[in-house]
Amino acid sequence: MKDDENLEGYDSFTQKFKDMDIETLRLSLKYLNYIPDILREPLEIWLDPETNTALYFQRVEGDVTIIVKTVDSVYQEFEAIQGNHDYVNSLRRGVLIYHQKI
Repeated sequence: MKDDENLEGYDSFTQKFKDMDIETLRLSLKYLNYIPDILREPLEIWLDPETNTALYFQRVEGDVTIIVKTVDSVYQEFEAIQGNHDYVNSLRRGVLIYHQKI
């Protein structure tokens, strides 16, 4: 196997974090360990049936929303968003396939 094959996706992953300001990076890293719990017990799951992309939403610690993205049930990325409800709401599209009753 070539070394390049081991790094597939690495460049886009590192580029995402290189483009973040330090506060956004700190916020993202703070919630990195939440990903497994969000995939097990999300507040909402939105599915784009054309691309089989699912977004798992969970609200944590006050005004922070964590969104985990999967494609074909395989983890792709996550985002921690503080406030910015308009942006969070803009990501809610496709088919709502799960909503946790509160």
